[in-house]
Amino acid sequence: MKSLRFQLLAGISLGMAAVLLASGAVFYTLISRTLRTEFDESLAGKARSLTALAEQERNQLDFELTEVSLPEFEPSEHAEYYQVWFPDGTVFVRSPSLGAGNLDRISGPADAPAFRTVTLPDGRPGRIVGLAFVPRRG
Repeated sequence: MKSLRFQLLAGISLGMAAVLLASGAVFYTLISRTLRTEFDESLAGKARSLTALAEQERNQLDFELTEVSLPEFEPSEHAEYYQVWFPDGTVFVRSPSLGAGNLDRISGPADAPAFRTVTLPDGRPGRIVGLAFVPRRG
């Protein structure tokens, strides 16, 4: 027969463990969601800044990367990638770090870009953003 003290101690210990596990799961979920949202906002901002490099003059489309230095898109161990498609699905331009590889093509409006978790061409896990845009007139 177990004493009342032991039963109380066991009950309180189990209750405390359940509360700690539940609060840890809630905090983990909230922090994870917040970090992903902040990362996605940063990624969308970078994508929008790349869209500013696209310019259309008459029937000619130009991507002005020759005037801008973007070392994060050069081939390296932790390179970043970009790829731009025409509406018909043909590739317009891709980052030097991408080489002959391709990114998954996803798209959303500029004010609500689409995000997806993927395996990057170099095998690392990553996150991609897709947004449709109209190049500026030159």
